Amino acid sequence: MSKVMFLLAFFVVLGESGCDQQKQDVRISALEGDVKQLKADVDELKEKQKSEHHYELRNEGLRTWRFDPATGDLCIQLTSEADWKRKDTKSQSCLCVDERRNWIEMPKGTDAQNQSAQSYYDYAVKPACWN
Repeated sequence: MSKVMFLLAFFVVLGESGCDQQKQDVRISALEGDVKQLKADVDELKEKQKSEHHYELRNEGLRTWRFDPATGDLCIQLTSEADWKRKDTKSQSCLCVDERRNWIEMPKGTDAQNQSAQSYYDYAVKPACWN
């Protein structure tokens, strides 16, 4: 679409009578700058869209699943109290999945980072997934 806008603007500039070449060059440069800015804006919006999660909830029997179409991730959002007591159910919970993802993404390059990640695992991941 930006190419179409650029070409339209280019033909308008060429079609104007009484403009000298220098004015046309200045105007074309300005339009090229606008096109570059529009491209940058589109790229920024695409990147922002990638980083945002747009979850869908899907009901299946007693369970309500959270589905992320961008990543394909699936986890249990809601279920019965009795179902939550099952270890396999708890390990598939959205809380467990999110905590595990956070733990995996933590930096672990130094001893302090490793210790922090281990504490996070012990106090967030384990309780969410296996206790």
